[in-house]
Parts: sequence; C-alpha cells; structure tokens
Amino acid sequence: MTATANDIPARKSGGRPLFVPAVATLIALFVLVVLGPAMTNDGPPSGNILRQAIFTALLLGTMWAAGVFKKPSKLLSLPIVLMAAVAWCWISVAWSDVPMISLRRVLLTTIIVWIVFLAVEDCGYDRAVKTIMTCLVALLLLNYTAVIVSPGTAIHQLAEAEDKGLIGDWRGVLPQKNFTGEFCAFTILFFTFAPPKLPRKTQSDSKIKITRELIVGVAIRTIVVLAAAFFLFKTESKTSMGMTAMGLLGGAMFLLLSPRARMIAVPFAALAGMGVMLFWADSWVESVGPFAKPTAFTGRVQIWPHLVSYIQDHPLTGSGYGAFWNIGDESPIFTYSKTWVATIASGHNGYLDLAAQVGIPGLILAVAAAFVMPLYKLLTSQSVSRWRGALLIGMIIFCVGHNMTESGLFDRDVIVWVFILITLALTEVATGKRSPSSSKSRSRSRRKRALPSFD
Repeated sequence: MTATANDIPARKSGGRPLFVPAVATLIALFVLVVLGPAMTNDGPPSGNILRQAIFTALLLGTMWAAGVFKKPSKLLSLPIVLMAAVAWCWISVAWSDVPMISLRRVLLTTIIVWIVFLAVEDCGYDRAVKTIMTCLVALLLLNYTAVIVSPGTAIHQLAEAEDKGLIGDWRGVLPQKNFTGEFCAFTILFFTFAPPKLPRKTQSDSKIKITRELIVGVAIRTIVVLAAAFFLFKTESKTSMGMTAMGLLGGAMFLLLSPRARMIAVPFAALAGMGVMLFWADSWVESVGPFAKPTAFTGRVQIWPHLVSYIQDHPLTGSGYGAFWNIGDESPIFTYSKTWVATIASGHNGYLDLAAQVGIPGLILAVAAAFVMPLYKLLTSQSVSRWRGALLIGMIIFCVGHNMTESGLFDRDVIVWVFILITLALTEVATGKRSPSSSKSRSRSRRKRALPSFD
C-alpha cells in the first residue's frame, strides 16, 4: 500500500511523526476548555495557579512538537492583524490600574493563541478537523450519559435559586447550560459542513460499495447533528440556538452560491446575525417586561448602558486588558453602577467588553483579526473548497453574532474564543498556508511542472 499525501507529515522528529503530539495537543486543549469554567478562579489577587501552570506546560509541549525551539520565528508566523491586536492588548497593560492581573490575563490569551496555531498547522486541516469532531462527539456522549445517570446534577435544579429560569435546562457535564449550548452548536456546524470523505476508487472497488460507505457516513453524521440539536434545544440556550441557525445559513450560502454572489450574501449574513441577536434581546425585554430577572436574557440589556458610558469616557485606551470585570474593589464598574450589575463578571457582549478594556482602536483591531480578515480570505480565495469554506464561514458567522449577547472575543480560554482561534488557524491552512498535509502534494505539483507539457 502506498501512503497518500494526507498520511505523510511535512517533518519528523526522532523517527516519530509530529502529528502525534500535535493531535494530543488539540485533545488536551479541548479537555482544558471543557474544564475551564470549573478551573477558573480569576478573583484577585492570584487566580488559579494550577490552570496557568497546565497551559504553560501545554505550550512548551506544543512548541517542541512544532519545532519552535529549533526555529523560534514560528511564534511570529501568525496573521499580521492578529499579532497587531494581541500586541495592542499587551500595550494596554501599561495603563491598567491592576497591571499584574492584566499581565497574567493577556499572557494566558497569548499562550492560547500560540497553542492553537502551532497545533493546527502541524496537524493540517483534515487531521485537525477530525480531531475536533472526535472530541465534540465524545463530549456529546458524556453529556447524554450525565443526563441519564445523574439528572440531579446534569439538569439545573430548583436549588439554584439565583435564577429560577434555569430550572429544567440541560447542562450535561458542564457547570452551566450556555457552555453546553455552545458545544452543541459547534458540533452541529462541524458535522454538517465536514462531509464524509469518499474512499479512493480502485479497480476492485464497486460503485455500490462506495455508495454504501457514503450512506453510512452521512447517516452517522445526521444522527450526531440531530442528537446535538436536541440537546441544544433542551439547554434553552437562546443565543446558541439563534446563531446556529445563522451559521448554517451562512455556510449553506458559501456552499451553494457562486463566488461572486458569496461576496454579497455572506457578509450580509454576518451582519444579519448581529442584528438578529440585538432584536432578540430588545424584543425579549418588551415581551417579559416587569417579570424580567437580573440574570435572565433581559439582564444583558441592563448591563450595556454602563459599558457604553465607560467607553464614551475612555474611547482610546479603555481600562487595560482584563482590568474591567472581576478585579475586586478597583473595578471601574463600581463608579458607573451601584446595582446588581456591579456584582457580575462580564458584560455579556464581547464587543462592548473588549472596547471597555482596550478602547475602540483595540476593538477595531480585534474584530478585523477575528472576523473581517478571515472572511475576506475565504471569500476571495481561489483554492479553498466549498465544504471547507462552508464550515469556516458558518463558524465565523456564529461567533460574530454570539458575541452580541455573550463575551467571548479575545478572552483567554473562553470556549467561543478558543473556537474562533481554531477557525482562524484552519482558515490560514485552507487558504494556502503550508501544512503537513499539503507538503507532498506541493512537491508532486512541482515535479509535474518540471516535465514538458503536451496540453
């Protein structure tokens, strides 16, 4: 048997394919992100030392796997706009009132960025996607098992009196139903737009056999999508439900429309996703009215005016990265609110939260790096396939709208931010950046060009 291009990594170390530690890195990162909400303890003064140590160790392992110790310049092989946005976050530490907290938080964000990009580049597109899909379906199985075996803990109960609206919502093995909703949404998008790979047809293969394999693959993916959709419905995570629909729409547009039509339709879908979440938030307030609870969906709308006021007073600098929420008595929110808003840990809007921390210039850089540039690359690429583009576009649109009512933009190891980074790294690979899976095919193409052409 001969190995295909996707089977041979670009580099080897000590006779062992580098994709082994790279895949392990992605699995470890996924596990850490799942455990993140339980591990997080960002209250001053020191945070969770174990969490920081684990991520540091994971970074060192990833650097070894990617050959960074032999070629340190790999740490700078990120998209230029992303590096500029991260650099601005580091600069903002200079004017933070709590510089040590800001430094620790921006360092963790930078570590996550490096881990994701180094691991995805070493894995290549197909292997990275397959690894993430395996992790997602494993988590889905764990969530269903938890609901069946221990419904008292896997389903929000009456004892959680801080928000009676959560009663009956499924959360599985995660501490909060919104986290579970996000993972269910990503499962739906990945299994919808990453179709089964057709086996290579040889002389011994029959058309019926290939068709059966394809049907089985599609059936499995359909079951996973339906199972994830049902669990998402049971979480009652409104943001994830709404943005999953928008992500599916955006991905379908990329899949079905011509390249010229995509240029208009896909950006429109991204903007529409933001509009949908704004309208949903506003209409929810009017519908619920006096029955609203501080921690219910309408609570987000009560938070945003305080953030807007702070941004208007500090439009260029903000408070410094990570120096607005959850830093103790020095938090700026205490100057702008004396209500329950001052007791929460985020503004439930990724754009307002980031602008309050790094100012409007930092927000512009962040949005350009996370959404605008990858959208541009995908929509103008001549090499990205329809299925790959559909998955990445669907993920971007989901995250664009999701940040309208949840905070997950440039926010350390928050679930949505990690998947934004995974999407960015996959976009770099899919639109032509060198990867292990493409090295041999490129060498073959160079050999073909060296031969005389008779076309």
